[in-house]
Amino acid sequence: MDVLEERVNGVLVLLPDGRLDVAGAADLQLAAIRLVEAGERRVIVDLNRASEVSGAALRVLLMLGKRLAGLGGALAVCGMAEEARRALEVAGLGEAIQVASTRTEALAGVSFAGSEKQRVAKVTELAARLLGAAPKAGKKKVIKAEGS
Repeated sequence: MDVLEERVNGVLVLLPDGRLDVAGAADLQLAAIRLVEAGERRVIVDLNRASEVSGAALRVLLMLGKRLAGLGGALAVCGMAEEARRALEVAGLGEAIQVASTRTEALAGVSFAGSEKQRVAKVTELAARLLGAAPKAGKKKVIKAEGS
């Protein structure tokens, strides 16, 4: 199975072409890990060319979604067949993986996901500094022992 790559508006789109059975899922996982390690944070997996989506493929998508979310990124899946979508929901993974009907909808879902989390983290950090709750970068708090 081939995993084709496209870039649309700064978002990486992976297009698995063929069967996403156990072997195909392994190919997708290798491609996804390589790309995340290279710095990709906003990814869409477009399943329009996938002829079969196995449980192994759903596990790869879940792993990829969790990994990207942990890095401040986002994953969306589009073009998923109804059977695969139902399997995702039955397994309780529907909330962990953003499923979109179209690529346009998927793009809208991941376009600002990472940047929103980064903005919230930055505002939180700045607020903590303003309130004196966090030390400034480069300065260490010195604690003296009693009786010194």
